Amino acid sequence: MAQDSQSIDSLFDYFYYDKERVSALTAQLYPSGVLNSVKQTSSESENGLNELKAGIPLLGGRSSASEAYSRTQERTFDSSWSMPLNLLNKLSETGIVKTSLNDAKLGDLVLIKGMMKIFDAQMVHLCMPIVKKIKLNEIKNERNAQAKALLKNEIANLDNAEELVKILPPTTHIDFADSCGNQSWMSVEPSNLTTTLSDVSLKYGPFIPGEWYILCIVDAYADDLKLDNPDAPYPTATNELKQGMQGMLNMMRSIMGRPFGSFGITPLIIFRGVAHSQ
Repeated sequence: MAQDSQSIDSLFDYFYYDKERVSALTAQLYPSGVLNSVKQTSSESENGLNELKAGIPLLGGRSSASEAYSRTQERTFDSSWSMPLNLLNKLSETGIVKTSLNDAKLGDLVLIKGMMKIFDAQMVHLCMPIVKKIKLNEIKNERNAQAKALLKNEIANLDNAEELVKILPPTTHIDFADSCGNQSWMSVEPSNLTTTLSDVSLKYGPFIPGEWYILCIVDAYADDLKLDNPDAPYPTATNELKQGMQGMLNMMRSIMGRPFGSFGITPLIIFRGVAHSQ
């Protein structure tokens, strides 16, 4: 199946595109590797018959000469945005991709659809001091003792949250609810988004409306006790420091990471359909 000969019946709007991972998978599916550009060359020729006078005036003779003109045009196309569609078509053709997380094992490729909610940790880092400052100003202007006590409690909670935020990596998280009723959690690289996070936050807030598709790799089951191979020799902590860190890391995950009961996935492409053929 040629990479430059795709038949599609819809147009896609890409929200997220992990080009490196998509390229790595595409290269394994096509023997010729990854197609990055297409060069198209066309030429036109034109023949003309010109009458020339002989170089000796006394002879008064005339001669004719045929002249040919050739014009060549070369155009180069960037085909990088064809790669997600090439991958989707090839996965569908080979039957590799699954359509439900319920049937997937760790490492499987799955195409799911549903609704998503985005969380930008970097924006929380930037906004937390501002929110706290606003609450402190409200306390100064508040005359009601009960309302002032509530504000003080809010500020105390903000102080605790601010301490947690300090150790929160400035990453972007997406929670996803698919059409099969499954919940998924993923961390995304902001540079792979096709729009800026500030635009997304200002336009939508946390919930992004519409139905979205995600081509992803399954990393973790919703049931943390489920293992593909329970008898495998999984590594165990080897010293007191690692054993002590296990509890803290589990706490960090429950507060700021993948919720219990959610699948862990790595997104390759997040997109939606914007037009369909009749």
